[in-house]
Amino acid sequence: MVEESLLAGEAITRRQRQRRLTIIPLIQSIIKYFIYFSSGIAILRVIGIDPTPIVAGAGIVGIAVGLGAQNLINDIVCGFFILFENYYLVGDFIETEGAIGTVEAIELRSTRIRHPNGQQQIIRNGDIKHIINYSKQYIYAVVEVGVAYESDLDRVYQIIEQLGIELQEHYPESVMEPTIVEGLESFGVAQLFIRTLTKVKPGTHLHIQRVLRKMIKSRFDLEGIEIPHKGKPKFIPDAGTPVDTDGGNIPPS
Repeated sequence: MVEESLLAGEAITRRQRQRRLTIIPLIQSIIKYFIYFSSGIAILRVIGIDPTPIVAGAGIVGIAVGLGAQNLINDIVCGFFILFENYYLVGDFIETEGAIGTVEAIELRSTRIRHPNGQQQIIRNGDIKHIINYSKQYIYAVVEVGVAYESDLDRVYQIIEQLGIELQEHYPESVMEPTIVEGLESFGVAQLFIRTLTKVKPGTHLHIQRVLRKMIKSRFDLEGIEIPHKGKPKFIPDAGTPVDTDGGNIPPS
């Protein structure tokens, strides 16, 4: 009933739906415990037991237990702050305390996160200190491309930018702006690393990164641009001994 009443109607936006999916488990928990408590009181009255002394005694015991269960109270308080401060919602892609993935549920005591590989990670709300939310407005899909030192960088930049335009045309629902080339990021042992940025909608960066890498590989193959392999041996004519690009010598055959 809670889900049907809150999710009914087609006029709600994606963000409104996320907010309602976030609050549904909390409302269900409150209703569930209220029903348990009311049913217990009703059963005691039916069998002829006055529940008033029991409830009063339970209140005293509850205070004592509460004083000894500070972690439980901390988890619940932190859970409320997460909800009311809107740090993240169900469906957001976040990274926190060593866990990364899509938020499946925010409960009173814990947050459930589904890793991209499928594992469900459960974190106590009281343990959450640092949060990276990848689902706020936009995110950059970052792809680093390695090319040989002999490559014409101007031509490489031009090809990647053309691919960025094609990427937006093929995935307009995910890509907000065409790919841009930030420039030469670093010098490797056997290759130059070029950093690219693609502005995409939240939660789509991993998929777009994979798609862009495939497009770059296919186009580089057609253009004859080499992507050096990290472990490819590099022969030095003067020395006559192949040298591994990781820094070690390879014994001659």
